[in-house]
Amino acid sequence: MGYGEFVGNESVHFGVTFEDETGRETGSVKGRDPVKFGSIGTKAGKKRQASKIVLPRPAFRVRLMYPTKEAAQRAKESAEIVQQGGGYFLLLNAPAVRRKKERVDPPQPPAEVRVDW
Repeated sequence: MGYGEFVGNESVHFGVTFEDETGRETGSVKGRDPVKFGSIGTKAGKKRQASKIVLPRPAFRVRLMYPTKEAAQRAKESAEIVQQGGGYFLLLNAPAVRRKKERVDPPQPPAEVRVDW
């Protein structure tokens, strides 16, 4: 169990927190990309150039993978909008994929969740 976050500021901060079965934090990884706020979403990295992603700036793009177009459509239709801390959030569920050990790094099929900035 756990969670990850990406935060815009005067750079992009990110972190992943690992939790045990009781919800107690057991570890974490944190870092930041010192990109200027106005440049978030404007620089095409090597992997982004291949996919031709263009983001409005400053912006994050979140990509979720589904096994079929129909499953993606169902997720879109069942998305929840929740309010928390003065903001509104769009919640979607993406199914986890069980991969063979040799297909995890790099992930094949591609990662279930990806964030670009």
